[in-house]
Amino acid sequence: MRVLLVDDDQLLLAAMVRGLGRSLAIDVASSAQSGWEQLERNQYDVLVVDAVLPDEMGCGMVARLRRMGWGLPVIVISGHGSAADAVNALASGADAFLRKPFSFDELAAVARALGRRTASSENPALTVGDCVLDLHCGAVRCIGTGLVAELTPKELSILESLARRPGGVVAKSTLVEEAWDDNHDLASRALEVHVHRIRRKLAWIGGQVRIASVIPGGYRLLAPNGP
Repeated sequence: MRVLLVDDDQLLLAAMVRGLGRSLAIDVASSAQSGWEQLERNQYDVLVVDAVLPDEMGCGMVARLRRMGWGLPVIVISGHGSAADAVNALASGADAFLRKPFSFDELAAVARALGRRTASSENPALTVGDCVLDLHCGAVRCIGTGLVAELTPKELSILESLARRPGGVVAKSTLVEEAWDDNHDLASRALEVHVHRIRRKLAWIGGQVRIASVIPGGYRLLAPNGP
């Protein structure tokens, strides 16, 4: 799951990246303009935006998103946190409102809930070969054996990226970009660890779907009767 955080508080942004980066792919922006540029360039599952930004009010940004027809889930965060602020945020089109200070676990839980809701309404499962990837529950099931293996958020993101391109070669850099934030120094090495764990889980459920390494730097999802 990829999340864009828009806040002009650099210390808070750094803290949120540290607190959320282990379970979510995080990109940051310190202004509304920078946020718009990232929204146009990348695809996100959830937007987290501060209610007050130096160049545009957060609620104004949300309202503009909705007028443009974007259904991207949005969480508005605010240091004020009055009932009127919450009402204003929700009225502008936000899906949730959190008052500062909040726990990172709370923000991550709300983001994942909104992301799951969107994913389940659009495409709750991907079928590749004899395996079904459940995006809502975060698990992969073998149709033949009925066995199910739960996936961590990173594993789910990696396997989803491969499953959406069955038979195609997906570069490691692409997987890193989709599963981690742009500044994850150890992402490349961590990717190999996560792929190893996914391979073990696919083998355990007994399906024929496999992840093949492709030289010089990529992976391919192989499926029976598939590409």
